[in-house]
Amino acid sequence: VYFHEFMERSQQAGLQYIGEADLGVMWSGNLKPETAEALKGAANNIIKMEQYMDFLRNRMFRRTLLCHKELRIDRNLTTRSLEGRYLAADLKPVEGQADERGNGPLQFRNARQQVISTTSQVTQSAFSFLGKSWPQSIGFEELLHRVDEFIRVKRGNDLGLSDDERRVLSNDLLTCIASDQMEISVNTSRFTTKVSERPVARGLARYQATVGNTVTNMRHELAGLNDVDRALINLLDGEHDRSQIITELAKMATYGRLTVSVEQEPIRDAKRLEGYLSRAVDVSLEKFSRLALLVN
Repeated sequence: VYFHEFMERSQQAGLQYIGEADLGVMWSGNLKPETAEALKGAANNIIKMEQYMDFLRNRMFRRTLLCHKELRIDRNLTTRSLEGRYLAADLKPVEGQADERGNGPLQFRNARQQVISTTSQVTQSAFSFLGKSWPQSIGFEELLHRVDEFIRVKRGNDLGLSDDERRVLSNDLLTCIASDQMEISVNTSRFTTKVSERPVARGLARYQATVGNTVTNMRHELAGLNDVDRALINLLDGEHDRSQIITELAKMATYGRLTVSVEQEPIRDAKRLEGYLSRAVDVSLEKFSRLALLVN
């Protein structure tokens, strides 16, 4: 069915449109200015606007949120929309440019290789904090606090964020959220990016690793594992420390349950094997932390 037909049936059932589960797909900012202007003239309500957007983008699948028709919906995104929320963004500074101590524009690249450029130092520092924390989210108030501290150190005085700077930062964050450059949630992340002394991996991922090389992380994404990863992840039960993990992996290799090779040549020397596994465990644990596979 077309979107407008779906909405007619929804309205007959006493429901109304809230929006899409993915806020970014509702954003018209990535359309040509003349196209966006024509849309505004042709669509006098949000249902028509969304239907025309389907035609323009050839969108054939939606994840639509509904609520009871008597509820009042406020679709205005304001700085208050960020209060009590958690933000996450996979942003990395583009290589080969001035660092954050400069006063010019700074570019960041996201996982889709899109580039965001900003001249605002407060926004630059916020992007940097979010990128370093990824995939862990940061509370909006905590992010403001970190940026405020950074600005105080940078200026070398007690002058933190001004009201105008807070407003600029909040508006920049809202723009990134609306354009699907940044994630927003009412809940903090349910995983950890810190490798503990006795790390614990998600139970579902540990099971999946016993039957294949693809597991599901705590962000509901698929992650690919190599043979060492698969053997390692099942030892992350909170009962093994790093040395015990290496010992168990070495036993698996000794008894043929795990093949450890370098340039397709199996490692048979015990000392060399232990050294390789020691490095491999560190690499894999860091990989798991960035893939949202570790839990507290």
